Amino acid sequence: MEHFYYVRATRRVLIGFLDFFNKIKVYNYDTSGNVGNIIDVALKYGPAEKYHLFNVQTEANKKYYVKLPAILVSIDGMSYNSSRATSVNEQRSFFNDAFEDSTPDDFWEDVVPTPYDIDFTVEVKTESIDHLFQIMENILPYFNPSNHLRLKEFDFLNLERNIKVQLKSSSIDYPKEMGEEESRYFNGVLNFTAEAYLYRPIDEGKIIKFIKTRYIYSPTKAETFS
Repeated sequence: MEHFYYVRATRRVLIGFLDFFNKIKVYNYDTSGNVGNIIDVALKYGPAEKYHLFNVQTEANKKYYVKLPAILVSIDGMSYNSSRATSVNEQRSFFNDAFEDSTPDDFWEDVVPTPYDIDFTVEVKTESIDHLFQIMENILPYFNPSNHLRLKEFDFLNLERNIKVQLKSSSIDYPKEMGEEESRYFNGVLNFTAEAYLYRPIDEGKIIKFIKTRYIYSPTKAETFS
């Protein structure tokens, strides 16, 4: 059993997932309905709980506030999905034509990838309810209820796979009661599941061109006179 093998499959899914929410903007409107200014929504990976922000403030000895509006993405877990498992432990082969020194006889082989579901939580934090609605309406329509990521399986081979990303739930939360030192915010929470795959080690192989099927048995002298 291999003790270390890493093709960055989880990292690829994370980067592709983050790209769903890249370059989202919100608009400020004046009383006449005209656009006043346009704000780029910050996109961050990591937790957004208050205790985390408090720890940052304490360690840095200065106040730190997340720039709002912001979208914060985190991975909650990874679970094996047996319903998507097919040809378990079966080997697959594909030609190695990505290298200059390869020949038509060279190919790669590995075991069929293992299906794992990756759960994401997306938090949308804004200072106004209108900004929250703008962001939610720029995300939700694209998941009906799912969307797809097209990702390369490996760095060194031009093989792509469609990863289904499904929206599981969405909710909106805002503080009902606030203290004097608390700032107002509106929070939207979206839960997604990406149907990803994890990979076992890859081996190099050669095409079998000749198979000997007839062998002539020649007994030794000891076997002849026994």
